[in-house]
Amino acid sequence: MFCLFSLRLENSIIYCLLQTGALEGAHFRKTGRLVSLSEQQLIDCSSKYGNKGCHGGLVDQAFTYIRDNKGIDKEDTYPYEAADDTCRYRPADKAATDKGYHDIKPSITLKSAVRLFCSESVKSWVYC
Repeated sequence: MFCLFSLRLENSIIYCLLQTGALEGAHFRKTGRLVSLSEQQLIDCSSKYGNKGCHGGLVDQAFTYIRDNKGIDKEDTYPYEAADDTCRYRPADKAATDKGYHDIKPSITLKSAVRLFCSESVKSWVYC
């Protein structure tokens, strides 16, 4: 996994890793199931939102794409290829959705953000 992660970072797709990681965590918190989401789908399909595939992009634009698209595929049905390709999203393979997100300003502390946006179970974990 370390080698694959290093390869991905070299391809300037950290926005995809940050977005899928955040959504995987939120999905797990909601459902109790951990799924691996498709970074490749973001590379291939979110260019209308200003992202540039393997040449970079923004996490907010990736979140907006998934929200508007009404989902993102699983990694095993839309695997990482380390190259730009055409969009092949299949709604039947959707693994998660995104109803919205919150940007946290650098001046907001972690505890303040948790108080604003997280459930009681997460709040108690952060304050421990």
